[in-house]
Amino acid sequence: MEQINSIVSLFSGRVWPFLAALAPIIAVIITYTRKNNFDLIFETKQTRFLVKITKVLLLLLSTYLIFQIASLLFAYGLKDIKILLSKNFKNFISVSFAFAVLITLIYLALTGIKSLIPNNWIKPLKILSFFTNKTGFFLYFYFFLVALYVQALYYLSATKDLFALKLNLEQINNLFLQPFIIIFFLMAVLYFHNINKGGFKSYNYSMKIVEYKDIKHLSLIHLYTRIENEWVLVEEKDLKKQNVIYLFKRDSDKWYQYTKIESSS
Repeated sequence: MEQINSIVSLFSGRVWPFLAALAPIIAVIITYTRKNNFDLIFETKQTRFLVKITKVLLLLLSTYLIFQIASLLFAYGLKDIKILLSKNFKNFISVSFAFAVLITLIYLALTGIKSLIPNNWIKPLKILSFFTNKTGFFLYFYFFLVALYVQALYYLSATKDLFALKLNLEQINNLFLQPFIIIFFLMAVLYFHNINKGGFKSYNYSMKIVEYKDIKHLSLIHLYTRIENEWVLVEEKDLKKQNVIYLFKRDSDKWYQYTKIESSS
């Protein structure tokens, strides 16, 4: 009961004021993350950059929270599985981790070589792709499980101090700061994996002015209103992919057709 009262006291005295201070920042984050690829073509370079940064930070934070929750749940079950707490298993993790780091270095080197080879060198690219296309995913999966295991061990070793709110600096670092480095590393592995799978897809839009008489036969669905008196519409059959988007400006009574152009970067 005393532990529960300590936690309640912490939330009422420190956490809630902190969350209240974060409210304006959260509002800005929601505003930026709601912008889609089509909306961004009307924004400045600075705004596009802010949207990208905001989405990356949001991904980092959400991944961090998921990792922490998963670690706590794993720690709860881990204490009853003696074989996973044995010295032999911990030695196995240490050896396999060193081996995985070596594979990662080779993987990064092959990825770098692959990026320098011209596209018309088909055979060398096929050989490199054979070694790199799936490796990134397996490395990510392995490092995620190892990180989860190590984090669960930290939680097990600090359970009493955590609930008593008496964590020392080393425990705070292990439980809350170190996972950020882990998440950065895991995202980097996924980044290189995505490169080996073909890169990141980005979209541009070609635009042309159209007459209503040329599109009135289409079954258009109103998606949303961008700003006052600007309607964004799409064909019913294209609702999912939205390859062609129509913008109607009521003030000027003009129609614009935007066609999505996909590119890899």
